[in-house]
Amino acid sequence: MVVVNRTTINDSVFIMHLRNIIVSAVLCTCLFSCDTRNEQIGHAIYHWQSDFSLSEQEKSILQDAAINKIYLRFFDVAWDRAAEQPLPVSELYMQEPLPAGTAYVPVVFITNEVMEKCVAEDVPVLAQKISKRIEQKIIALQLPATTEIQIDCDWTKGTRDAYFTLLEKLREVSALKDIQWSATIRLHQIKYKDETGVPPVDRGTLMFYNMGNIEDAQSEQSIYTKKIADGYVAAIPDYPLPLDVAIACFSWGLLFHENTLLHIFYPLDAATMASDSLFAKKEENVFVAKRETYFRGYFITPDDPIKIESMDPARALQSAKQVSKYLPAGNRDIILYQLDADMVRRFSAKEMEEIYGSF
Repeated sequence: MVVVNRTTINDSVFIMHLRNIIVSAVLCTCLFSCDTRNEQIGHAIYHWQSDFSLSEQEKSILQDAAINKIYLRFFDVAWDRAAEQPLPVSELYMQEPLPAGTAYVPVVFITNEVMEKCVAEDVPVLAQKISKRIEQKIIALQLPATTEIQIDCDWTKGTRDAYFTLLEKLREVSALKDIQWSATIRLHQIKYKDETGVPPVDRGTLMFYNMGNIEDAQSEQSIYTKKIADGYVAAIPDYPLPLDVAIACFSWGLLFHENTLLHIFYPLDAATMASDSLFAKKEENVFVAKRETYFRGYFITPDDPIKIESMDPARALQSAKQVSKYLPAGNRDIILYQLDADMVRRFSAKEMEEIYGSF
């Protein structure tokens, strides 16, 4: 007769049960770890000036914030009224090479006026000219081959067909067939995608700013207002394109005369205005001249307000946290707008890393 020790059996069962829990926990940890590793967030930034020449501060902040991709505006396409045709303007010139190990994406901005005035038969020709110009710029700027090209155009319902045809024709150009194409997307184009349409590209970049009415002198802020964004962000998960996200990090001044927007001063912030003895603070972020004067080449009377709209680090981080909650899982670039002396003066590398880290 074999005597069975019940305590030993209970201990064995407990050990087996504990082993199963540990194995399950390890498996879960691996799964979650793999998900985290597979979801890559690219640290990127826009460069929008026509002259690529980085200061030591700009080079330092790129390195310190681990930014390894620059979206370079190659040129704009604007309607030349004298020639009555679209022409490239504000072309990029590089005074120095990209920082070592930095990737780039060419960006071409197309005005909506171009798409309004282009007749259907002219669109394929325009696509050929744009693609050829991009190829020429890559060679002239001594840049390596690119894997992506971005087109920036705030299309409307009236210009949608012409613009989408242009994007389709760009993809068909033989020399650029293997390129990934992306297009900038505004919030209203995400919420009302059935009316505005979805561009025929590989991915979109959600421009999470310029969401208010810039021409309204009484509005809170046209760059970013959380309350306005709240009315749109719930539509983001249903958008059919994978999305990168652009976050505003700039500040500008809006000059009004009799409630009409006259000019945009960029860059300009409240601290600069407050330190200028020619101006007095009228209300929060609104300044008026103490007497008739010229400011940056524009004549200003004491009654003409300059309204400061600013994305400081706290506000930029708030916008990043707001939009990040609605993005589906996936790899994406977070692109700060934009790299210049004003940005590196107002944002530290740590503050930029906090924005990237919120995704």
